[in-house]
Amino acid sequence: MLDGGVRRVAVPAILAVFIVVMVFSMWGLQGLWSDSGQIRTAQIKKFTSVQELRAYLMEAQKHSPPHYGGFQPPARLNQMGIAVTQTVTQALAEQGGYRFSETNVQVSGVDEEDIVKTDGKYIYIAQGSRIFIVRAYPPSIAGLQAVVNISEAVTGLYVNGDSLVAVSGGGFYGVPLIECLDCIGRPVVSGNTTIQVFDISDRSRPVEVRRASVTGWPIASRMIGDYVYLITSEMVFITSENVSLPGYSVDGVGYVVEPTMIYYANIPDQAYTYTNILSVNVKNHAEESRVTTVMTPASGTVYVSHDNIYITAPRWVEGADTTAIHRLAVDGPEVRPEAAGEVPGYLLNQFSLDEYMGYLRVATTSPAGSGGTVNSLYILDMDLKIVGRVEGLAPGEEIYSVRFMGGKAFLVTFRKVDPLFVVDLENPREPRVLGKLKIPGYSSYLHPYDDRHLIGLGKDAKPAETGDFAWFQGLKISIFDVSDYTDPKELDTIILGDRGTDSEALYNHRAFLFDRERNLMVIPVLLALIDSSDYGGGVEPNTFGEFVFQGAYIFKISPEEGVKILGRITHLPDGEDLLKSGDFFASRYMVRRSLYIDEVLYTISEGKIMANNIETLEKLAEINLPTSP
Repeated sequence: MLDGGVRRVAVPAILAVFIVVMVFSMWGLQGLWSDSGQIRTAQIKKFTSVQELRAYLMEAQKHSPPHYGGFQPPARLNQMGIAVTQTVTQALAEQGGYRFSETNVQVSGVDEEDIVKTDGKYIYIAQGSRIFIVRAYPPSIAGLQAVVNISEAVTGLYVNGDSLVAVSGGGFYGVPLIECLDCIGRPVVSGNTTIQVFDISDRSRPVEVRRASVTGWPIASRMIGDYVYLITSEMVFITSENVSLPGYSVDGVGYVVEPTMIYYANIPDQAYTYTNILSVNVKNHAEESRVTTVMTPASGTVYVSHDNIYITAPRWVEGADTTAIHRLAVDGPEVRPEAAGEVPGYLLNQFSLDEYMGYLRVATTSPAGSGGTVNSLYILDMDLKIVGRVEGLAPGEEIYSVRFMGGKAFLVTFRKVDPLFVVDLENPREPRVLGKLKIPGYSSYLHPYDDRHLIGLGKDAKPAETGDFAWFQGLKISIFDVSDYTDPKELDTIILGDRGTDSEALYNHRAFLFDRERNLMVIPVLLALIDSSDYGGGVEPNTFGEFVFQGAYIFKISPEEGVKILGRITHLPDGEDLLKSGDFFASRYMVRRSLYIDEVLYTISEGKIMANNIETLEKLAEINLPTSP
């Protein structure tokens, strides 16, 4: 049974290009745009006809820069690459009550796709267009069980009991744009994104039991309970006679999303995209998959709570940076747009947003006069109206990390030093800064140790002798005491390597592993060191080190004992490639993820899985992974 606004069409199971509808009339929309380009209201509506949809787009085009011809691709095409994410949630394996780590997620109970998953016995790895299923525990019988071939590149995985879910994207290519008014010949990105569900009750013989595709490139996905929500974005384009519509397919049957089922908010913008949300029950295959489409500005950061999906988009209105926000309520298979609004400034990442006690908290950075910046925190109600604000934080600096913990927010800004701000949000209408700490360097990721302590991962920095900036140095790991909100303290810190040292965990929280019970932290590190004997006159702060190691660093971290290195694990056979790499290093033996099952620490690269005792780091097993065919 299909929703009334969905039309079945005879198209292939994988929808590769836009579906075009002929229209022959134009309506004008009056009163949508204010003279200043600002929002008058933000009501969620549905189009009543193809003609109204076309008229809406034609009116929008009047406010667009000529070189964009009215429509532009979203700001984050980099989401097409392999997704990267992981930290630790704790779980108990049904096979004996031992603990194992799960993907590090922003919201407990809202799973995020990643290239590596485990269920406490098996490890699942997405690599290109293949999925490896590996028996991992116990390590004495570890080995490759199955290889699943996917037609497109897998961006991420989910595991739900005996269901393995793969998200893949393909068909993203440039095609000539049919007569887009004043942008004739400009390329447009087309394609689709697919969810495939496999029955893995027999891990050695996975069986595909469901497949659903939706037009657009992947922006994000989440799994809540048994439902996976896939969010895609696609171009909207018009010609003298046509307007494009989204489409999707379920198990080989294709459908068009009719204009009367497309939502929009009267928020004016210079560009629009279709943002599609495909919901799939990965356990009950008889339940209908659904697609919800909302017209938004170019899709950007996505944040998902237990009850809502927030889709944001950067906007530029008369020279001012703002962020448009759409809230869509989630209830099982149903996704329902309910509110739209905006805040001044732009976001850093998904941690810039947080829902708490019926309010959305948003941290932004805004351009200020003379090329400067200023940082703010806004609190919105469920209608996305701003009810509280703290503005003017750290003029001249930018937000480098944010973490919301209950009624408090912790913000790190940076230009030459790292101020850590503590903001009280208990009264959403009167938020206030409680305290701040200034230290060298910055943290680009903040992870709760407990409700009174934070782990910071970032870079050390040395202020430049001239100019208002600092030179990034080695990797910095800190633990902060925020028990006195008015006087936060850095309890301990360790600097790893010199300038050029890097870690995927700096910009991808899913590469970060932390176990509170063991006070264990594991991150991948590409280590660069400077031989000071090569610099007789002293080492300048802008000097890069040479790569000498890549692998997992294992730390013990706690408020009582500070930060200590326990050891490190590498998959590289020797260091020759590192020494010859120059300014860039890449290898299929670069460790990207780590996880634990019971007393075993597993590190994963494209080339192998290594199992080590979690206490002694003694090597227990090694599983080599096949190379690309």
